[in-house]
Amino acid sequence: MANRKIVFFDGDCNFCNATIQFLIRKDTEKQLSFSSLQSEFGQDFLNRRSLQNTNFDTVIYFKEGFAFYTKSDAALHIAKDILPFGWLLYYAFVWIPASFRNIFYDVIARYRKSILKDKSACEIPTEETRKRFIN
Repeated sequence: MANRKIVFFDGDCNFCNATIQFLIRKDTEKQLSFSSLQSEFGQDFLNRRSLQNTNFDTVIYFKEGFAFYTKSDAALHIAKDILPFGWLLYYAFVWIPASFRNIFYDVIARYRKSILKDKSACEIPTEETRKRFIN
């Protein structure tokens, strides 16, 4: 897994899935792979890092085989790594202590399933996109 960048997300959340679709579109260099936290691979990742109590309300970003980030830290590192230059300005938020940033993150996480309750049409991923998903 060295030098891989994996985004772990709640696979049962339409808001989370819409975010992943956004990242797929913006990740033009195809740096990211994706895995549901509920998948066998996701559960193994959590268990190996003593994160098994995660209730799927956070995004986890595993980067370059040695580091992982959660909550707003994960979102900011993903933005820094893959989004076009204009989005890099948001990385400035990293200077705000995580305890403050995560208050906002936790509010969104708490209501994420009600933000996009029903998605009437699912995107059918291409074969190339499917290869970016682990498990």
